[in-house]
Amino acid sequence: MKKGILIQCVASGVLIGALVLIENGESPKIAVAGDNKLPATVVVVDVKKAVIDSEVRSEASATSSSQSPLDNPNFQLTPEEILAMYNWGDARGYDVDGRFTLSYESMDDETLLALANQNDPKAHLVLANRILALAKEERSFSQDVDPVEKFDAVEKHLYDASVLGYSSTLNELSELMKLRSIRDFKGRQEWKVAAYKFAYIGERRGDPNAATQLEVLRLAYPLSDADNQSILIQADNTYNEMSLQRANLGLPEFDNTTSPEAQAAIQRLKEYAQEIANKMAESLTNKQTDY
Repeated sequence: MKKGILIQCVASGVLIGALVLIENGESPKIAVAGDNKLPATVVVVDVKKAVIDSEVRSEASATSSSQSPLDNPNFQLTPEEILAMYNWGDARGYDVDGRFTLSYESMDDETLLALANQNDPKAHLVLANRILALAKEERSFSQDVDPVEKFDAVEKHLYDASVLGYSSTLNELSELMKLRSIRDFKGRQEWKVAAYKFAYIGERRGDPNAATQLEVLRLAYPLSDADNQSILIQADNTYNEMSLQRANLGLPEFDNTTSPEAQAAIQRLKEYAQEIANKMAESLTNKQTDY
């Protein structure tokens, strides 16, 4: 599963693509992907380097020869914004710095399960990732394999992590439902509805990823107004069930807020992605004009 903060990238009022902080190798990335109006192009920027560049430039001399896009002061993050973004991502289950689950990856399943049973959301997340990877691997070797039980286990771990406070796992649940809709023809409509439901819950939790997830769902699986209203009711019911489960665990109500500093950092990165998307579109237009 991709892990990161996914944000819509809009240029001139048109959805161009998305900004996503994902773990790729040793460092997370920003990826801006073009929509169907543009060739399938992806621009990737090293987020960890960009953040470090931003921190260094706040103290270093302006004589640096680096040509990083973060040389533009409009895109530089303050130390307070960087810290707020990392703290928000950590609380919501996002791997912002590539080390979020590092200490858990070496644990065996038995140890992780014991931690999960003690209401550790990170253990639930790692187990979900492992089980889903195994299910996909088994399916790739044999089309006769039906990983229903593994999908059910992944769903439970992601759901439990969501109850415990993560919102990244709501988006992962939506993705899982989309996957199940492809694998299960008879139950396809049910899984599509569930994909929407978890995306709506993510939106209610204030997760920027959910907005983009809903955009993708609406393009792939358009809904009637009546169906959409029905799903919204289901989403409210499930959100209330999750809230009740939190109360039974002695946990406080969901915190659906984002600090002003984190909001500023996310907005800055969104504007950064917008600038990249604009330049990408301009470059592609120029290339097409040359032919």
